Amino acid sequence: PINHSSPTIWQQITESSTTVTNSVGILWGFGVFGMLAKLLFSFSRLEQLRSRLIPIKNERVVSIWKSLREKQGIKRSISIAQINAACSPFAFGFWRPHIVMPTEMVSNASPQEIEDALLHEYNHIANRDLWLAVLQKITLTFYWWNPIIKWLEQQFSLSREELCDIAVVAHTGKPKAYA
Repeated sequence: PINHSSPTIWQQITESSTTVTNSVGILWGFGVFGMLAKLLFSFSRLEQLRSRLIPIKNERVVSIWKSLREKQGIKRSISIAQINAACSPFAFGFWRPHIVMPTEMVSNASPQEIEDALLHEYNHIANRDLWLAVLQKITLTFYWWNPIIKWLEQQFSLSREELCDIAVVAHTGKPKAYA
């Protein structure tokens, strides 16, 4: 006699696949939560960083920035600031953008190095790279498990840097000096 109370093979497969699907969904959710926490932590660090910024008063740097704004036709309000930290120049801020340079660079870099750094960071702002970087990070948050998405995110980041470098070289006409 056939025992009708035991599950059929189809029922066993369905129950097993439901368990796997639920487990994968839970794992994905934990990954998204972790990536979102990392993204929010990055934003909070930027806010902390904002409180450490010192407006640049160095006349040489202010003069270079003013000249660059005129040459490039920059109309948007962009603050230049320095920070007492060992870092490279960087841009941040969506609605109130800042170009930040380390104090060491403000004090010791040549006028050409200052102009190159300001122009490079300005191009990140002009190209809306800050927005693109956040969009990339949000995409990576949901596709954290996919190595192709991670690789593409890295390639887009490198491409944004290269585009800013190309803009500086086009402005100066001196690729070896910029390298």
